[in-house]
Parts: sequence; C-alpha cells; structure tokens
Amino acid sequence: MTNDPAELRTAIFLDLDNLLSGLRDGAGPEYALRFAESPMDWLEPLLAGRARRALLRRCYMNPAGYLEDHTGNRVRFGEFRYALLAAGFEVVDC
Repeated sequence: MTNDPAELRTAIFLDLDNLLSGLRDGAGPEYALRFAESPMDWLEPLLAGRARRALLRRCYMNPAGYLEDHTGNRVRFGEFRYALLAAGFEVVDC
C-alpha cells in the first residue's frame, strides 16, 4: 500500500440490472453477456494507466433478473455472481 498523493483512489458502484439492460438495448445482448461474464476484461483497462486503486467495488443486482442469450435461453444475473466476486466486487442482492 502506498501513500503516493498522485495515486487516485476510486470507488466503483455497479447497478448491474440497469447496466446490462442498457448494454443489451444499445450494443446487443452478446455485449451485455460478455460484460457480465468477464468483468476483469473491462475493469483492468479502467484501472490501468495512472496510479489508481479501487478502494471499494460494489455491485447491486437482482439475482432473478435475466438476459437472453443468442439462442433465446435466459441467463439469470445470479449466474454472474462468481465472476464478479473473482473481480473483487462485493455483490449485494436487491
């Protein structure tokens, strides 16, 4: 742990339901699923570059919410919990 004054301290709060529905409607369901299944793929570039620490990572989600994949199968948000935990997020069920 450093006390570098140039280091940015960051808190990340995700509203997973709204984030995924926005991605689904804007970019397509495949992008929303990729975002939820691999949070480190977008988190690493977000935190890279300048000295930055994510002091808090919290994700709010309705585990019963769902996305439909390309075959029409429902993928419940609760299935993304372990990927989010592995990325260092505290998951809060709403």
